[in-house]
Amino acid sequence: MNKKDLLIVVVLFLLWMQWPKIYEHFFGVPQTIPPTESTSEALYSNKGSNQVTVTSSAPEIRSVSRNQVPPTDTVEKVDPTKNILKPEQTAILENDVLNMVVSSYGGTISRATLKKYRSTIEKNSSPLEMDFTSRKALAYQGIPECTENDSFTLIQTDKNTVFFEKETSEGLRLKRKVSLGKGYVITVQDVLSNEQTGSIPLSAYKVQLGSMHKLEGTSVYGQLELGVDTLSPGGEKVKYWGKKLSGWIKDSNEGVIHQKLDKHIDWVAAKNKYFVQTLTPDSGAENCTVYAIKQSDTGTLHEVSASLEFPSMVLAREPFSREFIYYVGPKKLSELKKLKMHQSRIMDLGWLTWVSEHLLTALNFLHDHIWPYNYGLAIMFLTLIIKIVFWPITHKGTESMRRMQELSPFMQELNKKYKDSPQKKQQEIMRLYKEHKVNPLGGCIPMVVQIPVFIGLFYVLRSAIELRFASFLWIKDLSEPERLIPFGFEIPLLGWDALNILPILMAVTMVVQQKVAPMSSPGTGDSQQQQMQQTMMKIMPVMMLFFLYNFASGLALYWTTQNVLMIAQQLIHKKRKAAKEAA
Repeated sequence: MNKKDLLIVVVLFLLWMQWPKIYEHFFGVPQTIPPTESTSEALYSNKGSNQVTVTSSAPEIRSVSRNQVPPTDTVEKVDPTKNILKPEQTAILENDVLNMVVSSYGGTISRATLKKYRSTIEKNSSPLEMDFTSRKALAYQGIPECTENDSFTLIQTDKNTVFFEKETSEGLRLKRKVSLGKGYVITVQDVLSNEQTGSIPLSAYKVQLGSMHKLEGTSVYGQLELGVDTLSPGGEKVKYWGKKLSGWIKDSNEGVIHQKLDKHIDWVAAKNKYFVQTLTPDSGAENCTVYAIKQSDTGTLHEVSASLEFPSMVLAREPFSREFIYYVGPKKLSELKKLKMHQSRIMDLGWLTWVSEHLLTALNFLHDHIWPYNYGLAIMFLTLIIKIVFWPITHKGTESMRRMQELSPFMQELNKKYKDSPQKKQQEIMRLYKEHKVNPLGGCIPMVVQIPVFIGLFYVLRSAIELRFASFLWIKDLSEPERLIPFGFEIPLLGWDALNILPILMAVTMVVQQKVAPMSSPGTGDSQQQQMQQTMMKIMPVMMLFFLYNFASGLALYWTTQNVLMIAQQLIHKKRKAAKEAA
């Protein structure tokens, strides 16, 4: 490969790495147009970095801060049945991991605080708070006088249970029981009853999830920041709508989109990188609508949510009841495994999910049982265990490469002797392999076998919430790039804005590994093919440096440890070979 070809390869690689930013820069993003009012559903529009305006079919427009719950002594709403202002009532449901604020407005959840997760990397920071004031969780849409803009009666019986009740002017009575169990699971029981003599027709109505926002100070290079997942009956796999949402919001001229999926749904989830809400009705839902709000300055996803729609019905004298399982908490495999119907797939651990899940389980086991209980050391120990497991295979691969190297003079002779007869040359080469009991693919087998493990670890180390704010040596957060020394600017095309040592160390160890590794035979290729192979080997460390530079430092730690162990293996092999030859 000449210098010109090498330059083309490098430029194409850089363009591939930075294509999302290049596309956004040159092709632009559709201009954000404020959404118009809707008479059926609440729409949202950005009013600055910390302000959201909620507009609904109710006669009132309420403006609240994203970071605060409205004080109960100042926020009031209109009760359509009595035409008087009523203040909001709130109550707190609490267990050892979760604190929830429930609201009399719509019988909803307005805020959830996760006690075991910090809001920032600072060790003394407050617990993480999920704020749903812009779109309250569990609110009804489509039932007059029972939306989040309407007042319910609130009665709390204990720290884990609260009751809501509402009777409309049409004689419809809605009773709701919200029970906080263990962990992050909430049970919601709704009963609709008819208090009139005649029947009450109900149009199709919805129950919504709260709004999910991006996590501040979180790098999601190569990942989606926000997403909505669904599972439909009939054997379908979990659907991840994040990429389509990003496309829909960019193509839309509106500041908000409502996308109806129009299929039966078993459950729906709205999530960011590390946290999620899920809603699972006892008998499924008719369809689902996903919501997305556009960031006014970038045109990207700013907020997502979803709602489940239930069919119209006629309510006679017999009450109608429905139960929901509502989860609000971390995207943690051990917690999601407790939920039904494959909700652990919300983790999105790639196409080798079963490999990723086992690796994550092993990583947590090592962290929990080896002092000083550090995830950096757990990653290194896991890498060592993987290396030990694959040692027989990699050893055979190394031996195969050594034997191929010994055959190199014979291969070169055959190339010259039969250069005008490729078929005869191939026959002689196969005879040579058989005679010396050499498998020409033996050197590749160790890498092929370990590819599923690397892919599984790739998804685990960039997605596991266990690594969030987990420190190791100089690394403050294994789920983020090191950012040891900020540059104060961003390098064009590369997107580098700080010094990351581990990716550089990883590239250096790759070069050292190539130096100590036995060179394979040139085989049937000519000198140009050999030169191309050697050139690709040389640029691989550079490509991996670019690829992993802005990813989670845990990935670079794994790859660096893998390289160091491989170097040690090669040196041990060489030492044993030298001792054998000396004897």
